[in-house]
Amino acid sequence: MKLLTTQNGTYLTGNEIADAVIHYGLVLSRYRDIDTVDIPFLDTLGDLRRVTLTVGWLADTSATTSSGALEELLEPDTIVDLYVKAGAAAGSHRGQPFSDLERSRFAPTSDDELLY
Repeated sequence: MKLLTTQNGTYLTGNEIADAVIHYGLVLSRYRDIDTVDIPFLDTLGDLRRVTLTVGWLADTSATTSSGALEELLEPDTIVDLYVKAGAAAGSHRGQPFSDLERSRFAPTSDDELLY
């Protein structure tokens, strides 16, 4: 089990869930983007609850391993969803279109040469 810590609190969740949240947050940070994720966690009484966290750019989230004999919290659909979102976020960011000046540098001249 791992503790996910944000500026709003600390949440005890499964190792794979925490790793997926951190991974998605890092991908989003790379592109200066944010999103929210809904994950399960165990409260201080051991009850299963859910929390929505902001992850990504400027959202300070960390994970630490928790010592304890609690049974691992698993939610495969959440884990898969987070990795799919991370893949989509990484693939959806592309370069900006060329400006007119940049395009003109690559336009063929009358001699079919490129200008540099």
